[in-house]
Amino acid sequence: MAYIPLNLNPRNMRVGDCTVRAISKALSQEWETTYIGLCCQGLRLYDMPSANYVWGMYLREHGFDQYAIPSICPQCTTVEKFSNMNPHGVICAPDFHISL
Repeated sequence: MAYIPLNLNPRNMRVGDCTVRAISKALSQEWETTYIGLCCQGLRLYDMPSANYVWGMYLREHGFDQYAIPSICPQCTTVEKFSNMNPHGVICAPDFHISL
């Protein structure tokens, strides 16, 4: 799998919106739709849209499940190894996203 740069920010900005960009890609949503959805979720939970449990709940409400990388050797698990172990679905985290 090759890395393909993608920035769904309408102004191609890269300032503090990595959560919105990653989730937009994972959900095939427009950047604005994701931004508003995360803001509404943050308002309901009285926290910032980029808080882990806010965007995590937003993803769960859209059908995603959350799994942790095994703690045996977390530094041994690379994105490449993880995607090979999980060949289907979407990996979504604020710092990276991969469609499988």
